[in-house]
Amino acid sequence: YTVSNWLLFNLQLHPDHHANVQRPFDQLRSVASAPQLPAGYPAMILLALVPPAWFAVMDRRLPVVA
Repeated sequence: YTVSNWLLFNLQLHPDHHANVQRPFDQLRSVASAPQLPAGYPAMILLALVPPAWFAVMDRRLPVVA
């Protein structure tokens, strides 16, 4: 996930930023209880370009996060 972190500016740290707004950037961490995508951000962006494929993958995840 090093490339994903670099390209997307450590986007996986965003939930912790909202949960702990005073925490400095270098101390942010991933939140284990946050919903997880089935693949990295670049793969999910490509998947989103094909809506039938997106819904085939994501509809199966609805019971997990709902």
